[in-house]
Amino acid sequence: MPYVIGGAFAVFHYSGVWRNTKDLDVFVTPSRRQEAMDALAKLGFNTWIKHEPWLAKATMDPYYVDVVYGMGNWLAPVDDVWIDKAAPGTFLNVPVHFAPPEEIIWAKAFIATRERYDGGDVNHIIQGTKGNLDWRRIVDRFDGHWEVLLASLIMFRYVYPSHRDYVPNWVLRDLLAHLRESMIEPWRGGKLCRGPIIDGIGTYSMDIQEFGYRDARQELWEASQAAAGQGSKTARSA
Repeated sequence: MPYVIGGAFAVFHYSGVWRNTKDLDVFVTPSRRQEAMDALAKLGFNTWIKHEPWLAKATMDPYYVDVVYGMGNWLAPVDDVWIDKAAPGTFLNVPVHFAPPEEIIWAKAFIATRERYDGGDVNHIIQGTKGNLDWRRIVDRFDGHWEVLLASLIMFRYVYPSHRDYVPNWVLRDLLAHLRESMIEPWRGGKLCRGPIIDGIGTYSMDIQEFGYRDARQELWEASQAAAGQGSKTARSA
């Protein structure tokens, strides 16, 4: 079954930065979720769906496995690129593939809660790879969320001033061009809060529940489900 290793072990693979972690993150495409859970169940793990849009759990004390098939902010599912662009390596003396550094950066840049901030992992991956990344793919991955990438790269420049050249100049030029355009073009999207995309519903719950802001994360999920449903209808009609 195609899968890749992510989380702290993938960060260690690319950066050499080790930290203790309580679980193993296994990334699969949504169509492989049940197959992964069945395989773990046969080994004696208890398995269940933790968050329908992206996460299943498997436990057999003292072992914990996260079966991840989407981004925690519901932005996108794990797609074939996570598998096809994975890097070969070894984990616990077992040949495995690690999630691509570009996709790890994409996912971790959005984790900015009061309790957890993964910007350090983003910085360490860029530093550990010396910027030898598919920057075109990274920029394309962030698409309508380019501000998150720009903020991450500015922080990288601050943390590692001697490694500014690890980020190609054209990347920052393109992102700053987006910023200049957005300063001229007024926002027409209504009263929207994108806070839940970087912090679930925690820090920004009051904005949604009491201040009348729309929940951007919920709207992204509903749009993706509508698109998936439309795709299924199209496939059946074809």
